[in-house]
Amino acid sequence: MPKRIVKKIVDKIKEVIHMGENPRDIALAIALGVFFAFFPILGIHTIMVLGLAWIFGLNPGIALVASFINNPWTIAFLYGGSLWVGLFVMNMDMAQVNNIDWTNMNMDALIEAVKAVAAPFIVGCLLVGSVAGVMAYFISHKAILTYLARSKKAGEKMEEPG
Repeated sequence: MPKRIVKKIVDKIKEVIHMGENPRDIALAIALGVFFAFFPILGIHTIMVLGLAWIFGLNPGIALVASFINNPWTIAFLYGGSLWVGLFVMNMDMAQVNNIDWTNMNMDALIEAVKAVAAPFIVGCLLVGSVAGVMAYFISHKAILTYLARSKKAGEKMEEPG
């Protein structure tokens, strides 16, 4: 990424942190967005994130941006990893997924293929999303508190008469 884009992103993050919002609420909005990045039903992420952020009184912009970790470049890894976790947790064999005959696909075969992967996929997405959301909360909360403490110290040093 070009340096000026990174600088704009960092400046925007600093601006949000200094808006006066509670660091806990910022971290909760991030956690909400990260959880919904793994939500198994595509197409409703945005509505769910914005709606729940509004219901819980969290910053919807922060939650929405955090949900964008699920994007065209990461979706295969997020959902593929979630399916693998779901298969592992449900003690299912990957052979069930590999036995799908994609060459003779019709509506009945598609329904059977979806049945084979739906439960482990949903379980994996919800489990991985929950873990990722909790981790995002603690990591972002600690990072925000550390940043605020450092910026306060830097501000105090600049205000001292020299």
